[in-house]
Amino acid sequence: MHRTKRTYRISLLFIIALAGLFVIGFSPAKTAGKAQAVSDGNAVGEAEKEPKPTPKPSPTPEPTYKPIRKVRIAIPNAEQKEVYKKNIKAQKKQIVKVNKTLQSEKNKLSAYQQIQADTETNGSLFVSTGEGNSVLSIAGFDAYLSSLADYEQVGDFDSFMKKREDMVIQDEELLENQSISSPGEDSPIALLGAKGYDAADIAVYLSFMMYEKDKSITALKKNLKTYQTMVKHIRQAEKKDEGIVFNSTDVTEVSNISVKQMKKLLAGTELEQYAKVYVNIEKKYGINAIAFCALSALESNWGTSRRAVKDHNYTGFGVYTDKSPGINAASGKENLMMTAEHLYTHYIHEGDMYYNGTGLDGLNQKYAASKTWAFGIESIGIRLMKKLLDDELTQNAINEQSTKTAAVANKTKKSKAKK
Repeated sequence: MHRTKRTYRISLLFIIALAGLFVIGFSPAKTAGKAQAVSDGNAVGEAEKEPKPTPKPSPTPEPTYKPIRKVRIAIPNAEQKEVYKKNIKAQKKQIVKVNKTLQSEKNKLSAYQQIQADTETNGSLFVSTGEGNSVLSIAGFDAYLSSLADYEQVGDFDSFMKKREDMVIQDEELLENQSISSPGEDSPIALLGAKGYDAADIAVYLSFMMYEKDKSITALKKNLKTYQTMVKHIRQAEKKDEGIVFNSTDVTEVSNISVKQMKKLLAGTELEQYAKVYVNIEKKYGINAIAFCALSALESNWGTSRRAVKDHNYTGFGVYTDKSPGINAASGKENLMMTAEHLYTHYIHEGDMYYNGTGLDGLNQKYAASKTWAFGIESIGIRLMKKLLDDELTQNAINEQSTKTAAVANKTKKSKAKK
């Protein structure tokens, strides 16, 4: 009996379990799902065939090198304009001086020519000998010398006579019957006569002086043309001069900056001592002084880095990693010049070993491992130009104010004088 009850319980539980499975397998939701799958069989198949959605594009990768802004800055150079002004003024002063001397020489030559051309017997310089020749008239020459201020030619005459032995002179036989008259004691001819000079001497001297004046006039005209041409060239240079230039796309475009201006830019930094070196680099190698200065400022932290102080390496020359020994020099100047020469011979000319253009970004390709090197140099160059521009504007304002102050003071002075 007991076993029969136990068997009955197990059978009951088994039946209940089977009933549960039946309910789960054939629930309305399951049945509906199967029915839907059967009725929409084609739709399900199409859904499975649809292409996968296009993935979103990945973000644009960062550029290998940080691009430079490609700027070219040109600001008026007040200092250079003053140089142009002074040069033009100096040339014009020379033109006035040469013109004055030229006119004086022309007048003297004209006087010689006029006396020589005078053929009148009475008081003429030359008197006919009747044989197709003429001899000097003492009275005529005396009249000519008397017309010259302070008898200046007498001194020249003495100088000339010292060279007379080396010159071919007129045949003195034509003057055998000529005698020196006795003019006033204070006249030049009296002075010449007292020294023993005769008509032949004076005739040769006259010809010599005419030749000298003609040669002098030719030389003066040439000088005059030279000075006039120089003024023209200075004006052309002034017109073309854009002032001080920094071009990050072409380091071979010179800056035209002076040592004085460069010192002003670098005042208070360790690089101020090399202001002249930067300008000399521009003159010798044609590399923009401001761009090169910015390069050394970036590489040396304005001259304060360990390499700059210890190894005199201001340009990172030969430094490819922090552990690189670098190509160092005995002095900062030597390092700067050595680097400039390296850039000149290997980087900035088409066909050079490391040529990639003359812009800072082109130099960056082979000179520096840093991807922001060119951008950093350009940024420093822009800062330097801004400082220079501010200084120029400030100086112009000071000059303008000084002019106004001087004008007011002068006006006040004149008013007081009238009272």
